[in-house]
Amino acid sequence: MLVRGAAVLALLASLIAGVPAIAAPEGTADLAVTAVAGGPAIPGQPLTWTVTATNHGPAAAENVTLTQTVPVGPGETVVSAVSTVGPCTVQPPGTVACDLGELDIDATVTVTVGQSLSADRTEAPATSAIIEAATPDTGTADNTAAATATLHPVADLWLTGAVSALDPLLGGAPVISVQLTDLGPGTVPAGTRATVTLPAPVGFAAAGSSPGCTAAARVVTCTLAKPLGVGTGSAVTLSVRGTPVPAGPLPYAVAAQVPAGVTDPDADNNKATLASPVVTDADVGVTAAGPTDAVAAGTTASVTWTVTNHGPAVAAGVRTTATLPTGLHLDSSANGCTVTGQTVTCPPIPSLPVGQSAALVVTLAVDPGQAPGAVVVPVQIAVGTPHDPDDSNRTGYLPLAIVRQANLALNTSRTEGTLNAGEPVSYQLTVHNFGPGTAAGVTVTDRLPAEISAGTATVPGGTCTAAGQLHTCTLSAALPVDTSVTMTVTGTVSPSVAGDTITDTGFASSGDPDLDATDNGAASTGIVEGALTPAAHQVAADSGVHRVVARLTWWIWAGVGTVLVGMVLLAVALRHNARIRVDR
Repeated sequence: MLVRGAAVLALLASLIAGVPAIAAPEGTADLAVTAVAGGPAIPGQPLTWTVTATNHGPAAAENVTLTQTVPVGPGETVVSAVSTVGPCTVQPPGTVACDLGELDIDATVTVTVGQSLSADRTEAPATSAIIEAATPDTGTADNTAAATATLHPVADLWLTGAVSALDPLLGGAPVISVQLTDLGPGTVPAGTRATVTLPAPVGFAAAGSSPGCTAAARVVTCTLAKPLGVGTGSAVTLSVRGTPVPAGPLPYAVAAQVPAGVTDPDADNNKATLASPVVTDADVGVTAAGPTDAVAAGTTASVTWTVTNHGPAVAAGVRTTATLPTGLHLDSSANGCTVTGQTVTCPPIPSLPVGQSAALVVTLAVDPGQAPGAVVVPVQIAVGTPHDPDDSNRTGYLPLAIVRQANLALNTSRTEGTLNAGEPVSYQLTVHNFGPGTAAGVTVTDRLPAEISAGTATVPGGTCTAAGQLHTCTLSAALPVDTSVTMTVTGTVSPSVAGDTITDTGFASSGDPDLDATDNGAASTGIVEGALTPAAHQVAADSGVHRVVARLTWWIWAGVGTVLVGMVLLAVALRHNARIRVDR
């Protein structure tokens, strides 16, 4: 009988073990990250890094964080960092941390980081990124990424010069001065060469010439042993001394060349023809000065052109013109300068005595859509009378560093006045650009609450994608200043959430630095109204039936087990009593 009782108990245990248990499965995600540079790395210009995070599923990833490391050199900083779902924080010198929140299956989030590059950078910039989440990851090999930008030095070398005046009767030994200026944006490495072609009968005199100058026949070559920094403050002057010659104007051809591996965007200002001035000549030159800090697109900059007469004769009828690069326009002029197309023309200077200067002040406006980077504004002069023997200083150059900054703000609202259980709902996310610059690559994301089933997302002039609750819309064209665009997201409220408070969140970003990212995010919160719909009642009823069935099943098994145990105990007791009677 005991054996039978044990068998019964084993049967009960197997039956109880067969009852299905309710357990939430542990989800896993497969996160991946990639990193690319926005283009070649030009020293002295900003560089953009784009990092893309993706979740390949099969489950949503919770509490996703992305950390990007940007090694910066001296004088460099991380100027901006933003993701398409929220702002990022920058921890100096170059660590970017982005909280991406929940990343749904097949969802993609882009992080844009701007880095300033120093003018004298000689190494290719690089970056690395890592993505992590609270959700287990099935494969971590693609959770890290690295990228390197190709270094592309660019420098606009500008040459000016002059030949010393000789005695009008006795002549003398001429001294040819060559000034080399780097207009940027990058530093010119060591190895810049300047050449002076001496006219017959002038020969090269090493004594009195700059170190590093050598002659081959009548061509004198001078090589800079050090890098040439950006700006007039770093300009270098080379001197080449000639052998004595009789008085008279002789032509001296001068030229300069940047080292191999450096791109010079304007080679025309690297050469000139100089001559010794005579008493009837007037050597008139022009220089340009303006802001040393970067100028924001959509703002203005004050520029001064200074015209100077180096003599030896009085100059008359000096005309000044400037050709503005695309994206710059004349805003105003204190001296009456006017503009036709992109050419600025200033009133002629009637007379300019020797040693005197005339300043022409203009205000230039930068288009809101001007691309960031360096531009050069050239200004030219022409002398009416007398003859000007030096054509190298008749053109002046002003490099301007342009940055483009926008100020996006987002507002979120519901089209319907109320949230009703079981009914459609639509959210409108309006992004406005307050400027001063246009915003390129504008992206608006919307994360629907879990209580709303996803529908569609649309935006005028752009494309939209959806991954789970996350909707992403990107504009095809830049968003002009003082204009808005509205993204519409639709869905259906769950019929079983009447009385719940739900929140829809959105965020706006662009590829340009944002002056104030605190208003880039917005949320719409509401309480779901309405009683349970028939469908919701059915859901609740089905849920109740399941609970009742589960409880009845448990009680049935408990009851059956109790009866069987009782029967076993009764059988044992009867067997025991029977043995006692037999023994008696």
